[in-house]
Amino acid sequence: MNFDFSAYPLHKGGYSGKPMTLLDPEPKAMLSTITQIALLESGNRSAREHWQHVQLCNLVKHAVQRSAFWRNRIANGSRSDIDLASLPILTRQELRQQVASEGPLLRPTDGIPTDDHATSGSSGIPVHFFVSDLMPITM
Repeated sequence: MNFDFSAYPLHKGGYSGKPMTLLDPEPKAMLSTITQIALLESGNRSAREHWQHVQLCNLVKHAVQRSAFWRNRIANGSRSDIDLASLPILTRQELRQQVASEGPLLRPTDGIPTDDHATSGSSGIPVHFFVSDLMPITM
């Protein structure tokens, strides 16, 4: 895979003027993001599937720890062999109920900001939900 970095205007080409430092923080973050995308796009399939499974288990564990709503819905939520197909289907009404009663499951002390978003409501009432920057892509 070839990358053309000429489309990204970086101050001094991204090179740092600090002693013993190759890149300034901004280009270093940008290159890290590109590497993450490349890994997701072209990495080993079984490794990516394993990563996705581990992240699903982490998400379910987080939901069970922080939410009475999810604790009541997910049996054995702390297991390491979670199967996505075994999780209960979430209806719009249930999602609205969880958001109204509990809000975001990330707390300010977690250091990960959340934003309130909503669907357009084209199929009826808009559904509000929260989005976080767990894996920010800022290019």
